Amino acid sequence: MDRRPLSIVCVALCICFAFTAQTTAAEKAAKSRVKWQATLQAAHKQSVKTGKPILLVFGAEWCHFCHKLERETLNQRETAKFINANFVTVKLDLDKDEKVAKILEVKSLPASIVVNSDAELLANIVGYKKSADYTKNLRQALRIHQELRQVAAESASPKN
Repeated sequence: MDRRPLSIVCVALCICFAFTAQTTAAEKAAKSRVKWQATLQAAHKQSVKTGKPILLVFGAEWCHFCHKLERETLNQRETAKFINANFVTVKLDLDKDEKVAKILEVKSLPASIVVNSDAELLANIVGYKKSADYTKNLRQALRIHQELRQVAAESASPKN
């Protein structure tokens, strides 16, 4: 009996399982990452469309704590899930986006700034923070965002 067809099937199945495992791992990794907008303009457009505030995260290639924030805080599954559900995000480089950093008065890194689509400051998180503290700051920014939206809606509604 020729066993080549059986061995070919076994090899094919192993390749399929390996590919599925890699895909699953890649999908899990993608779910545990923040979905960044490509530009500040794209983030603003998305913010206007969705009503979500913008989370700007300033870093730099040379900044150790910026990399630590991304690796240990932003890429934690629950934190990334929370951020993706509630914010429009954009990552900015202090060295490349000097103008924006100057306008927002970024003085040290990492810096995470939350603004609404009208550029009203909701939070300024300076330095590396562990996931729980970072999320706590973001929740406070969301409360402020909701309060501002409520005040705007009340002032826009006709009064009797």
